[in-house]
Amino acid sequence: MQLFNPDAEQAPLIADTPEPKKIPLLEREPQCGDIRTWSVSSIQVFEDCPYRIYLSKVKKCPEPPAEALERGSRIHELLENFVMGHTEEDTLGEVKYFIDEAKRFREGYAEGKVIVEDDWAYNTQWEPTGWVADDTWGRMKLDIMVFEDETSAEINDWKTGKKYPMKAGFQGMVYALGAFARYPKLEFIKSRFLYVDKGDTFEKTYTRGRMDSLKERINLRALALTTETHFPPKPAKWSCRFCPHRETGNCEFAEN
Repeated sequence: MQLFNPDAEQAPLIADTPEPKKIPLLEREPQCGDIRTWSVSSIQVFEDCPYRIYLSKVKKCPEPPAEALERGSRIHELLENFVMGHTEEDTLGEVKYFIDEAKRFREGYAEGKVIVEDDWAYNTQWEPTGWVADDTWGRMKLDIMVFEDETSAEINDWKTGKKYPMKAGFQGMVYALGAFARYPKLEFIKSRFLYVDKGDTFEKTYTRGRMDSLKERINLRALALTTETHFPPKPAKWSCRFCPHRETGNCEFAEN
């Protein structure tokens, strides 16, 4: 009995099935993924290592308190208290490079021209919504906003540690879009990052005319997170070094 005919056309060992067509990000249901909301920091963590955001947001693995984050929160609190008039200049020893700026914000706050530590949230259409609402999609925490007049404002963000212009640039773009969406009369926004340890600043300006192009760039990065259901690890010495899940042992892929 002949079991194999060498002249016969052979069927493939594995069927030639086409890969499922990927739906472009802008055509996907915006919150169809495992993580339905985003912030600037969560997008940046996701882009550095999807598995890290999965452990934090999906598996809810606990994260030990980070000393740098605790210090940042403390400095934000002391600046908030000073700007709102609850404390005096002698509390600003850790922000010596920006005492004059803090005084300017304090004066503006007393005049009703400054917003301090506000929570902004938006739905998928970039309409303001509640921080925890059924349609919440994006969240951002404002440090200081100075209204120069009805059409012009300045957004300031306190930073501790090193300057990372690319990360700051993205955050500034997001907050500018958030401000334009929240305050329809605004036409011009200056975004400023104040690095308290070195006295450095990083600034960008935005106009309402750029709003559509900003929105598309931001939406692409946000949708990549909120439509994702697969979170592969990206182990690397630099990113793993600062990952809380390496310290706890929750990440089996972490590099030493």
